[in-house]
Amino acid sequence: MVDNVKNKLSDGKNMRDCSIEIWEIYAKLEYCIFVVKTYLDAENPGHFNILKEMIGSDYDQLLHASGYLLDANSFFEAKDYLLFLKYARLSRQIFGSILLNIGKIK
Repeated sequence: MVDNVKNKLSDGKNMRDCSIEIWEIYAKLEYCIFVVKTYLDAENPGHFNILKEMIGSDYDQLLHASGYLLDANSFFEAKDYLLFLKYARLSRQIFGSILLNIGKIK
């Protein structure tokens, strides 16, 4: 899904044109985090921080978020669910920041 967004951006679309795909990524991440938290049967909330990755262009943020998403996937495949949660939350947080920025575009 992230690759679809990257392709649209490289074809001259802007981030606002990709908002539906970004919402889908955000929602699926939220669901995955919920399922893993439920599986672990432990609430281990992440902490909202302003990440340095949240500063910069939306495209730069997209690259950082997709990197964290790849890391989360690697940890999930390795069955390291706590690190999965950490990186999935970081990715979700950046995707949320992108969505906030899209909402500010008039």
